[in-house]
Amino acid sequence: MAETEKFDIKKFFSGFLNPVTNAKNVQFTVWLALLIFAGFTIWRAFFMPTQAQKQTTGILALPGSHITYAPQQTQKQEVKKRPWWLPIPFVEGYGFAESDGRTGVGGRAGGRLEF
Repeated sequence: MAETEKFDIKKFFSGFLNPVTNAKNVQFTVWLALLIFAGFTIWRAFFMPTQAQKQTTGILALPGSHITYAPQQTQKQEVKKRPWWLPIPFVEGYGFAESDGRTGVGGRAGGRLEF
């Protein structure tokens, strides 16, 4: 059937205006963007090296001053992380004031998971 059907320019361009075709293209684009975002997030979290901040010491010396410098030996303390499945409880309180003169206080409590 396709070999015997003549080419119709109106039918060709009407395919671009078809809502079904456009909906499928939008759906494909959204899923592709979500997959790229998830992949970038995983790569950034697990494989991208972090830049360690360096601590510098500045010394201001005036003419005629005497400086004795002895670097302190500090032990590196390892922070023991909680398991990711154990929530960290928190309680927050806040106050607010609106532009129309209303004021109030509020609060919230819950548990936070840190991965």
